[in-house]
Amino acid sequence: MAFAKLSSAFMLGRVAPQSRRERGILFGSVTLWTVYSVFASAFHCGMPNPWELDPQSCGNGWPLIIIIILNMASDVLLTAWIFPILYPLNMDKARRRSVGILFGSRIIVPLVTIGQVWAAVKAGRSNDPTWDGLDLTLFNE
Repeated sequence: MAFAKLSSAFMLGRVAPQSRRERGILFGSVTLWTVYSVFASAFHCGMPNPWELDPQSCGNGWPLIIIIILNMASDVLLTAWIFPILYPLNMDKARRRSVGILFGSRIIVPLVTIGQVWAAVKAGRSNDPTWDGLDLTLFNE
């Protein structure tokens, strides 16, 4: 997912040149999500045995929920980033609309991740996280 987000960010940079600050914000959001998700996933159950899934030490799914929320925020940013750039361009409305729809179709991802938040909360509160993790797995797919 990180490479897909980076690919989208690079494509936005190719379509519309941006200032150094704007590139920093765009790539920074993707980098923040990537780094946090890798480390939060790896160490959400604590040390010295991060692979042991103990509900008392794993935070009841909150690290996963934060990863999902950051994923939503970075996807919304990637989706909305092109619209202020498209408005002042000198092109006909049909072409501007087509480009907006193509870039804006990424909004489907944050909408689906709302279901991921629900499934993560359900699995985090469960006594059987393996079975209740099925919904989360389906939303991930």
